[in-house]
Amino acid sequence: MSKRSPYEVRPALAGLHPYEPGRPIEEIEAKYGLDSPPVKLASNENPYSPPEQLKEIYCQEFSQLNRYPDGGSYYLREALSEKYDWPMDGIVVGAGSDEVLDCLAKAMLEPGCEIVCGDPSFVIYQMDALKMGARPVTVKLTRDFQFDLEAMVDAVTENTRWVCLPNPNNPTARYITTTQLEEFFAALPSHCLLLLDEAYFEFIDSEDYPDGIEFLKNRTEDQAGLVVLRTFSKAYALPGLRVGYGLMEPRLARELHKVRPPFNITRPTQAVAVEALKQEEFLAWSREKIISERRRLEVEFESRGIDFVQPSANFILAEAPGDLTADELFEKLLPEGVIIRSMSPYGLEKHVRITVGKPIENQILLSALDNVCGF
Repeated sequence: MSKRSPYEVRPALAGLHPYEPGRPIEEIEAKYGLDSPPVKLASNENPYSPPEQLKEIYCQEFSQLNRYPDGGSYYLREALSEKYDWPMDGIVVGAGSDEVLDCLAKAMLEPGCEIVCGDPSFVIYQMDALKMGARPVTVKLTRDFQFDLEAMVDAVTENTRWVCLPNPNNPTARYITTTQLEEFFAALPSHCLLLLDEAYFEFIDSEDYPDGIEFLKNRTEDQAGLVVLRTFSKAYALPGLRVGYGLMEPRLARELHKVRPPFNITRPTQAVAVEALKQEEFLAWSREKIISERRRLEVEFESRGIDFVQPSANFILAEAPGDLTADELFEKLLPEGVIIRSMSPYGLEKHVRITVGKPIENQILLSALDNVCGF
């Protein structure tokens, strides 16, 4: 009998690399001897702290931390059900929408399966497929960074389980319109599932941007399946709590609960998320501030000759000026106290992704760009 290591893992993991998080603020501050914490514009976060009422809700849960949380996130699913007029049994809550994707992968993917996704796009789609031994089929974006929807439909085979469509796309901030989504969804065969990732839904201010939940409500049995993913991490300014959710047919949700970790959402997280859904005033206020600052950055970039992809969310995909690569610009901005995200891991050697910050943060970014690029 051949000798095996007790640490041997599945062969599917051999070609998989861990997700690369951004560098911590504290590390950058210490390494470069900065007088104040650096401006972090790397993770597409809402730069504004959540409403103070949520802190009170969070603290109220402290006395109950000796008890397990509600394993089914009942009240959070109830609140989401009321908000979207969708059955509670068709809502799955996860530690970020990433965990809902993880549950979908565990429930649906296996060797021999395929998924179809754009390239570049959110890397987790491919990672979820690979870890289950499935094959990701990638379709290059067009020259103007749009999804090639026709090519994505052509890439679907009888083995395709998922078609992944983040709208808008990360890292490009491009979105597809209601008409485009209607045509794309209608063209997909009924045996596959469309994963419509709307993490940045609340930031979009365009009239032709589609609401995936309306597509879910109007779906017919002869169409492809549909899951709509959303999160509290972006517009609701709660990434530190890690909570997202997926809306889907109840029959699929039941299968996901078989692989969802028990007690996956903490007591404070559930309570705060329920209250956060009521904070429409904060949502509207921060959205308006972010969109206003995004437009300001567009003007400032244009005045400096910095090329960028027309954005729609709370971040901008920009080209590193002159002869600089994305990695070089990233490194040059660190001593200036600014953290952005190089897109070289996505195959975009000249592009960086910049989150829209507060006015003062964006001014620090612009001053840093002037210093390192000689504008």
